Amino acid sequence: MKKEYLNLSLEELIENREFVGWVLRGKNQKQWEAFVAENPDFKAVTAKARKIVELLRDSHEPMSEE
Repeated sequence: MKKEYLNLSLEELIENREFVGWVLRGKNQKQWEAFVAENPDFKAVTAKARKIVELLRDSHEPMSEE
């Protein structure tokens, strides 16, 4: 993973395609998990960003016709 991620704000992380791909589709799962484990200060930011991305996804679920 890129060290530049450590400098991203919460807002920038939420807008980052690679981060969102990890949260929503598990893309590069092992690399992200290792990166977060190696950078414990980054863990709090990623946890908040994950929650926000997941909440946004849930709010955009298509509604059924019923």
